[in-house]
Amino acid sequence: MKKLLALAASLLISGCSIMTIAYTTFDEDLERLLGKSVSEAYIFNLGYLRDIEPNDSQDLVSGNKIYTYKIEFKTRELFFTEPNEMWHCTVKLEVDPQTEIIKSASSIGEGCWRPV
Repeated sequence: MKKLLALAASLLISGCSIMTIAYTTFDEDLERLLGKSVSEAYIFNLGYLRDIEPNDSQDLVSGNKIYTYKIEFKTRELFFTEPNEMWHCTVKLEVDPQTEIIKSASSIGEGCWRPV
């Protein structure tokens, strides 16, 4: 029984650390977008930004624009089960409209992760 409890505890802890790494990896992906053109940018679970329109855009006083992209996807609890959980992520990119260069990138939501 003690071995079973130890195994369950280690799986729980490793699962939490895997998700932490997955969120960190997504943040690092966004950091790598800085200085790139929107036409070259790729975001996991969204695709190449040149192929999709933002869900929203805002003009900033600085002359830059904020592009907002919403990501929604379903995951499954086990490999062989049907997808049952919806994840949401909102990505905001500040872009220089003259050069289409990404100046900053941020995300919010429980779905802002990718497998590692």
